Amino acid sequence: MEFRRAFRLADLIVELADLQPKENWVDSLEARNMLLLHIWCQALKMDDWSKILPDEDPVQICSRSFICSLVRNLNRTHKHALELLFTPEKLFSCSELEPFASDPQFRYLIQSGFEFMQSISV
Repeated sequence: MEFRRAFRLADLIVELADLQPKENWVDSLEARNMLLLHIWCQALKMDDWSKILPDEDPVQICSRSFICSLVRNLNRTHKHALELLFTPEKLFSCSELEPFASDPQFRYLIQSGFEFMQSISV
């Protein structure tokens, strides 16, 4: 529920940009993207990626992850849900994920998960 509100807030940033005075102008798309990046990083941190066995199927891991559930839920309420998701490379470059981004298993799981989420969003 809170994540849905956060995505709605990201949309509101763009909608409210027209109401701001020109002298206080802020790039609403940049602000929206910064907020979306933070939301996705928080969603990725909801799962404990260190407790995954090396022989587990990446698609199975992803399908039961919080972030995948979030994408499924967004698909029901937002017609372009996957457009809100950043590429794995962009996520890995985010300082919020720095402790995880150097782990090859985490990177592989997120890249596999991204491909899986693209397939369920079609």
